[in-house]
Amino acid sequence: MPLHRPTLAGALVLLALWTAGCEQSARSNPDGEIRIAGRVEGDETSVAAKTPGRVLEVAVREGDEVRAGQMLLRLEATQAAARREQAEAGLRAAREQAETVRLRLPTLEEKLRQLEIQKRQAELDAAGRVAAGEGQLAAAQADLARAEAELGQARSDANRFRILADKGAAPEQIAEQMASKVKATEAVVEAARRQVSSAEGALEVAKAARSNAALLEAEKTALRRQMDEVQGAVRVAEEGVAASRAQLEQASAEVDDLAVTAPFRGLVVTRSVEPGQVIAPGQPLLTLVDTSQLYLRGYVPQERIGQVEVGAPAQVALDADPDRPLEGRVLRVDPETMFTPENTYFQDDRVRQVVGVKIALPADPGPAKLGMTGEARLRPGAR
Repeated sequence: MPLHRPTLAGALVLLALWTAGCEQSARSNPDGEIRIAGRVEGDETSVAAKTPGRVLEVAVREGDEVRAGQMLLRLEATQAAARREQAEAGLRAAREQAETVRLRLPTLEEKLRQLEIQKRQAELDAAGRVAAGEGQLAAAQADLARAEAELGQARSDANRFRILADKGAAPEQIAEQMASKVKATEAVVEAARRQVSSAEGALEVAKAARSNAALLEAEKTALRRQMDEVQGAVRVAEEGVAASRAQLEQASAEVDDLAVTAPFRGLVVTRSVEPGQVIAPGQPLLTLVDTSQLYLRGYVPQERIGQVEVGAPAQVALDADPDRPLEGRVLRVDPETMFTPENTYFQDDRVRQVVGVKIALPADPGPAKLGMTGEARLRPGAR
């Protein structure tokens, strides 16, 4: 957890020395060139952990150069690792539960498809059987009507020939034949009646078969409700998987946070923690200086600050290598003035006000190192 702040260490101490020189230079330089004495610095960042815990390892010391992403220190992972394992187990269980519920759907869908087929077949069968039963009943009723007509005729003939035979107008044999025909026709009528009764029963059975389709439709409705319930259970199970996944991600992030890494390439300037120490979230543990953008920090008298513009070019000559000046630019002008400190050599200078300025060094600063002193020169109005 980097906490950025500008480098101020040692600034007030050197300010006394730089101010006298830079003010004298500004006053004595006839061509208007502004000279700014200063020291090479970089922005500082306090590194902290996001989570509390006991320090297991500190991998760097003061003065070490580190690259971006390099592990600086590590906290004990016992509790965090246990939480991650628990979250992993919870996610596995949630996935298994979701899969178990989800597997019920294909079975129910197949059963619904089979019920639909059975219902259509039942409807077709019932319609065919009713039509056939109605035809059979009509035929049986027609046969019965014919048999009853024949029976009526046979009885009429038998009565007529019996009267004639009793009067001697017809042979006895013919009268007996007519009586026998009546008995035979009565048997035919009785058989026809039984056939009609059978056809009526078959028709009722065929009509009753229509209710099978209705029963199958009711079963389909119940099955659809069951499928809706299962689909709801699937959604609940999937939500459980999502919640378990979020818990695992959080637990994994906690484990990752146990390793504190460098936010950028820089230099370790302070180390405030040792292995075994219990730390709190946000507690400063290390201080890094960003060495990817070094700058010369100096001060300009307030009467000259209006001639210094952000972005203006400047030449920086290091005291360690004055013959090879570096090309720089004005990076920042402080928004407020400040009095020079009381330990400035000259009494007149102690009542003057100055403004802090940062002169950015090139990306490859060559021999420039943190803490080196030097002087920046810039011309007013140059861009």
